[in-house]
Amino acid sequence: MTEPDRIRKLLGMLALTYSWTRIIGLDRKAKEGAPRECANGYPEKSLFRYGLDRLRELTTNWYRMRDELRRCIQALLAPRSFLSCS
Repeated sequence: MTEPDRIRKLLGMLALTYSWTRIIGLDRKAKEGAPRECANGYPEKSLFRYGLDRLRELTTNWYRMRDELRRCIQALLAPRSFLSCS
């Protein structure tokens, strides 16, 4: 992969998926609380990992969690309305 256009598209997709996963992690933190803390005082999981676990759970069990998956896809389409404080 040496073509600049392909590298640009790959980096764009990586940035998009990272941002989406982090938004889902922030939403999960707001709904379920922060991840457990380790003995050293740091969270057991990062917000990225917290969101990734949620997305993996939703895609694995999509037939039981359709509404939540739909909400997470909506976050990808309109993240500002998803994280709105009002």
